[in-house]
Amino acid sequence: MKPNTNDAVSQVIGVFLMIALVSVFAIVIYSSIYGLTSTVVQPPFIAIESELHDPDGTPYIELRHKGGDITPLNTTGAEQGKALDLFVTLQGQRVRAVPLAPMNWGPGESIFLFNTPDGPRLTKDRVVAINSGIGCAPGERSITAVDVASQLLVFMEHMAVQGLQPGPVPTPAPIPEEIELVSYTQTSITFQVNNPDGTPYDGSLPGAIFLRERPGNRLVDQGVVTSADAVWNPNINSNGIATLTYTNRNFAGVGTAVVTPIIIESNDGGKEIILQLLLQLNQNWIQEVEVTG
Repeated sequence: MKPNTNDAVSQVIGVFLMIALVSVFAIVIYSSIYGLTSTVVQPPFIAIESELHDPDGTPYIELRHKGGDITPLNTTGAEQGKALDLFVTLQGQRVRAVPLAPMNWGPGESIFLFNTPDGPRLTKDRVVAINSGIGCAPGERSITAVDVASQLLVFMEHMAVQGLQPGPVPTPAPIPEEIELVSYTQTSITFQVNNPDGTPYDGSLPGAIFLRERPGNRLVDQGVVTSADAVWNPNINSNGIATLTYTNRNFAGVGTAVVTPIIIESNDGGKEIILQLLLQLNQNWIQEVEVTG
């Protein structure tokens, strides 16, 4: 009997088809696992605890990082890591809270959310939140944290704020006696504020003063300075220490230049220290700081 060669060919073709199908399925599964998961953006893991404070009728909100990832706040770019945006929503209007300076937020750290004429702001300095806040409208509001890359909601908290209501009468902080120059670097200047008896001034007390550059006598007001953002951190802490850091520095020219007077004063205008700075122009840094008055 003559064998049927068509059956043998059909079996061979069937084997090849099975191999091809298995290969295709393997490629699809591999792409699904390794191709798609590589594009999934994982939001930061972070545990946040919130608390409303109202020391003198101008409320601010403390947000505590209880554990998880270190995250930059309100910045973009993969090089910055897993960044978060913080928002305040009141009466259906969502507004982003802007940090006073670039900051990373890590476990164990608190940040403080407070209101200004220009909108909500963020700082790591409780004293700044107390002294710079202007209060806020009463009502229910929500605080949300959103992952910048994925736009996923990471945290939400609802709270009721009484708003601009009279708060407890704070114990008046003592009036400082003097502002001293402690040290300086190429980008920052540190001061010590003391009481009349020589002890450190406690800037964390309600109603305590804080330091600022006097308008017209700021570093950025000098002719050779194109830009210089003044960032205080801290301003002033419980040990009387205040540090002024100049960011975004751009000086015009080459060589060195003396600029004076740079006047640092208390916000009530009662105390001041007058400085003379020697600037390294082409390097955009501070070379020397002296007290002149």
